[in-house]
Amino acid sequence: LREVAGSGALFFSSDDDAELCSAMRMVASNSSKRRELSESALLNAAQYSWHTAAEELLAVVESVSSPK
Repeated sequence: LREVAGSGALFFSSDDDAELCSAMRMVASNSSKRRELSESALLNAAQYSWHTAAEELLAVVESVSSPK
C-alpha cells in the first residue's frame, strides 16, 4: 500500500513482469538505492504501532456494537 510504504518501497504494476524485474534488478545492483529505501522504510514504520492500531480497532468495534 502506497499510503503505508511511502518512499520506503518501489511500486510496480502487478501484471507487468518486466517492471517487477526492473525493480528487483535496481535493488539488487544499486546499494545507495537500497540504503535510501531502507532508511525511508524505517521512518515510515516508526509512524505505526500495534498498540495504537488495536486501540483504534477496539474503539470502532465498541462504537458499532454498543446499544444506542
